[in-house]
Amino acid sequence: MDPRATFYHSLSVGLGAGLTVRKALESLHRPDLAALTDGRPLSAVLEAGGFPALDLAVVRAAEETGRLDRALKQLSEAAEAGARLRRSLRNAAIYPVALLHAAVLIPWIAGWFMGYADPASLLFGLLGVWGLVGAAAALLNSPLRLHIPFIGDILRELALARFCRALAWTLDAGIPLERALTLAADSAGEPPGGPTRRAAAAGLGRPLHQILAQTLPSLSLEMVRAGEEAGSADRMLGKAAAVHEGTVSNRLAIFAQMAPLVFFLLAAIGMVAAIASLAPALIH
Repeated sequence: MDPRATFYHSLSVGLGAGLTVRKALESLHRPDLAALTDGRPLSAVLEAGGFPALDLAVVRAAEETGRLDRALKQLSEAAEAGARLRRSLRNAAIYPVALLHAAVLIPWIAGWFMGYADPASLLFGLLGVWGLVGAAAALLNSPLRLHIPFIGDILRELALARFCRALAWTLDAGIPLERALTLAADSAGEPPGGPTRRAAAAGLGRPLHQILAQTLPSLSLEMVRAGEEAGSADRMLGKAAAVHEGTVSNRLAIFAQMAPLVFFLLAAIGMVAAIASLAPALIH
């Protein structure tokens, strides 16, 4: 379980059992945070501990409404969901790196068994792979990442999931809409961040689904509209977040299924290339 998710869950259980903030933090073996209490609210303690701004806003609002244990439970669930997605992304990233190394190693190993492998070619091949991986990492940290086929779609879905999830927590915690939109936009980043800030700056005297018309896709907007009509916009935003998270998981699963086939093709190409290079010598 994600460490932050474990922290929030255990803190929620402790406070729900009637422990004071200080006792709950001490039971979690966090004397560094417990020492910061001295009568201060939990939000101030977490702020001094360097916790994210979104989490602090949710905790602060929950303190005012008396729903702190519920808010902490939601933060725990959200942190664990985020950790799951990050693990999926890391696992998916392993495949292309492994395939690139295989594309260099398999032909070289085949050549080594046949007695003509050159160590320098292996070194240069691996250096090329590492350079390509470094360039790909730099590209993924640049604004151009959203325009990369397949990867850009996944990153957009992830950002939309973060936005919907953050807006759901903040509204459920009782944070005013303008502040909730700002926090959600900051948490999600781009592309949902920019349109949300512009819509909030244009005025909030409209239904939420209209404010988010330039931010969310049509399905999520319809879910928000239905939630507004039923008086449960925060709950429907949570469901919209789950839809976007499910889309990411499905696309990563497709990618994972394709990877073994690509690996096999690379191995076959390497073996064919090695045999073809030896064919003249074998003929003579």
